[in-house]
Amino acid sequence: MANLPLPTVRLPSHSTIDLGLQREGQAVAAVWSSASDDLSTLEATAADWLHPAELARLSELRFTARRRSFLLGRRAAQQALQHLLGLPEGERLEIRSGVFGFPVVASTDARRPQVSLSHTGEVAVAVAFFEDHPLGIDIEAISVDRMETVLRHASAHERALLEALDCAPEVATTVLWTCKESLSKILRTGLMTPLEVYELDNLTAHGEGCWTASFRNFAQYRAEAGIAGYAVQALALPRRTMLGRADVFRHVATA
Repeated sequence: MANLPLPTVRLPSHSTIDLGLQREGQAVAAVWSSASDDLSTLEATAADWLHPAELARLSELRFTARRRSFLLGRRAAQQALQHLLGLPEGERLEIRSGVFGFPVVASTDARRPQVSLSHTGEVAVAVAFFEDHPLGIDIEAISVDRMETVLRHASAHERALLEALDCAPEVATTVLWTCKESLSKILRTGLMTPLEVYELDNLTAHGEGCWTASFRNFAQYRAEAGIAGYAVQALALPRRTMLGRADVFRHVATA
């Protein structure tokens, strides 16, 4: 089997990249962003990039891990929105939590900007997009400890897909899980329905450390996944939308 994880493009601690989406010959605006900082830096600068309502929410969070994940996710999301909308320096949009925990952007923009975000360990990623072309992103640390849980909830068909992949089993199971999570993000359900609903129909490698997944019950979507350091990122998007910057899923921010 391949000796993965593979080397990854290391970016500055705060980075944004246009995804270069194309659909039916037309450009689709969407921005990927990543963030990685220590908690003290995030807290010291929060007033510069958080919306006042988010600062108030931060003040209610007592546990260090929760404060860090909140700040990392909001940092990546605010960057992506700033770039997508071309907001003036210092203008920030409030990102609220929907009834099932998904992020909701409070904006008067008629295009209805939205964002999907995820974090693991010291890194958060986000994608900003307009509501008429949904996206969903997830990032998960590659973990041997999670393998048993993932396989327990995998169908026989999915286990066969994993066995056919030329990579370490902990990588394969993380790819499977991350693709499912990205689908749950685009559907805005989270993993709150039976996991078989998100079953993969196919999972194929293209290039080293990159995969494309299709879904048995949601043929209108696919997921693009790739190794980013010691994590896997996956983006769920409409099946017929072309992704110009597939390499972005090999990128991570580094503090």
